Amino acid sequence: DTALVTVNISPKPDLGIDKAVSICPGFSTDLTTQFITTGLTSIWTIGGVIAGNPAAVAVAGVYQLIVTNTAGCKDTALVTVTVDPAPAMGSDKLVNICPGFSADLTTQFVTTGLTTTWTIAGVTVSNPSTVNVGGNYRLVVSNSFGCSDTAFVTVVLNTKPTLGIDKSVAICAGFGTNLTTQFITIGLTSGWSLGGTAIASPTNILAAGIYQLIAINTSGCSDTALVTVNISPKPDLGIDKTAATCSGNAIDLSNSFNTAGLAAVWTIGGTVVNNPAAVKQAGTYQLVATNASGCADTALYTIIIFAKPFVGRDTSINICPGSSFNLMAQYPVTGATISWTKEGVAVSNPSGINQPGIYELIGINSNNCSDTALFTLTIDPNPTVVITNPANLCEPQTANLTLPAVTAGSSPNLIFSYFRDTTALAVFTTPTAAPNGTYFIKGNNATGCFDIKRVVVFVYPMPVVKAGADTAICEKTSTLLQVAVTNILAPVIYQWEPAASVENPTAQVSIANPAATTIYKVTVKDSYGCNFNVADELKVTVQPPVNAFAGNDTTASLRVPHQLTATGGVQYLWSPAYPLNNSFISNPLAVLSIDTRFAVEVKDAVGCVGYDTVLVKVYEGITYYMPNAFSPNGDGLNDVFKPTPVGIVSTSYFRIFNRYGAIVFETNQWNKGWDGTYKGIPQQIGNYVWVIKGTGRNGKLVELRGNVVLVR
Repeated sequence: DTALVTVNISPKPDLGIDKAVSICPGFSTDLTTQFITTGLTSIWTIGGVIAGNPAAVAVAGVYQLIVTNTAGCKDTALVTVTVDPAPAMGSDKLVNICPGFSADLTTQFVTTGLTTTWTIAGVTVSNPSTVNVGGNYRLVVSNSFGCSDTAFVTVVLNTKPTLGIDKSVAICAGFGTNLTTQFITIGLTSGWSLGGTAIASPTNILAAGIYQLIAINTSGCSDTALVTVNISPKPDLGIDKTAATCSGNAIDLSNSFNTAGLAAVWTIGGTVVNNPAAVKQAGTYQLVATNASGCADTALYTIIIFAKPFVGRDTSINICPGSSFNLMAQYPVTGATISWTKEGVAVSNPSGINQPGIYELIGINSNNCSDTALFTLTIDPNPTVVITNPANLCEPQTANLTLPAVTAGSSPNLIFSYFRDTTALAVFTTPTAAPNGTYFIKGNNATGCFDIKRVVVFVYPMPVVKAGADTAICEKTSTLLQVAVTNILAPVIYQWEPAASVENPTAQVSIANPAATTIYKVTVKDSYGCNFNVADELKVTVQPPVNAFAGNDTTASLRVPHQLTATGGVQYLWSPAYPLNNSFISNPLAVLSIDTRFAVEVKDAVGCVGYDTVLVKVYEGITYYMPNAFSPNGDGLNDVFKPTPVGIVSTSYFRIFNRYGAIVFETNQWNKGWDGTYKGIPQQIGNYVWVIKGTGRNGKLVELRGNVVLVR
């Protein structure tokens, strides 16, 4: 078999020879302009990595271009990019110059081997080594590779300080002058000199001469000024002085220093002294004396004012006869030596004077300063208090001790106070309502003198009546009435009510015979005119008859304990006692062999007595005893047919049948029987059948039947 392969040879692109490109730092080159790649697919790489932006390459290296035509044929070319060094001027500069000076711009940067051009505002600077105009100067330098750098120098033309004209200063001998105040040097560096020698302390210049000031501002610019200092003589007052005096005395300062031909001014604490010839205030006074040249001297005069003792103010005191007065307590002087005199004579005992007159106190302290006080003592007479006791009163009346009648005849204009004791210590607080007792009235006059007198208040007391405690008596008995009366000063009158049942109704002690419960009232009257009527009561309760009840007659089993029960009181006594277990209680147990009638004595709470009896018939066994006949004719004898239970605790039924078998009576109640009627109709005479059933105390049933004959 045969096959053909047709081989076509397509042309490949031709980029040409490789190239080399140089750039300066900070610049880039466009590789895409180095070769013609129209109609081709292009890829730029460096070190096997695709170049990000071949149109702006700023990094040195060997860049490879691979191009492919539509037939898939390729060609390769290389571009070697070299970054040449650029000159480095460094940072921009700032140059300060003062007026009259210039700056050399060529010394600001190193430009050896470089081409330089200086401009300002686009104009070339003809002589950059002598610049005296402020502004922003531009330097452009280029190296042999054609790479350049730019730098700026800002020239600042600073102002220089202006001190002004020279000055002349006159000072007084012994005083200094402050040169730093002659010129304004704020913000300047200043230096003072005299004859070319620096002055260390220009703030206190004491010597005459021509002083030079050089002041330099922060830009280094300076100015110069001169100050001529002249010395004038000053007055001489001499040394300072001190003087002392007592409070209230004056000192003349005007003659203390020689101020002839001088202008003198006295001050204290910065305040001018208006009258230095009579100074009374302590302190340090300053004298300033000034001559015709304006030079002054100063002197100090210290005045010490010693405080004089204060013994007190003049006083006048009035006392009462027999009293004395303590001057030492009135004038408690400390820190001074004191003396008391009266009419020029020393007082022997100033702690207890009792003579009228004027006493003088003189006190002298350690600085020999003194004070005086006068004390006038006057002795006033005592007043007189006259007392009239109030009239006798009746309780609950009280006396008003403040009434004028009680103190009538006393000295006029007295102030009265009231007490319970002669020493007037226990104050009586209610003198307008004084009860029975003894009191004391004190009368004080305006000077404090007084008199004390006793006043007696007599009040008849109200009797206290006690009729006695309520009581109780038995029917048809009597009781003793006795009233107790206290708080009386004389015999009293008695009256008992109701008087009808009292044997002596006007006696303190009597006998009452009430027929029923009665409230007795006793009234007590006084005999001294107060018309007291004081009453009290007591209740006499008459007990009702004791309703003694020993119970109904009953039956009991032979020698079996039988319960007796009595009522009507609180105390019981049974007889005969021998069959009983306790004869002193209301419900004893009786053990009987024969029929027995018991009597019981019953007492109530008061002790009243009642009596009753009960018959107990004794039967043998536990059964019912039944009569064999009864006669319901209303004569009170055997009118009812009923069983007599012995040892029975309950009855279930008790039935009676007529001869026809009909029930004519039925009950289960204890001790109840048939009265011979049926529905209220008397039944015929004849024989009737009865049936009874009950429970004995031994718990066994008792069931009986029999016949009974009804007779009329």
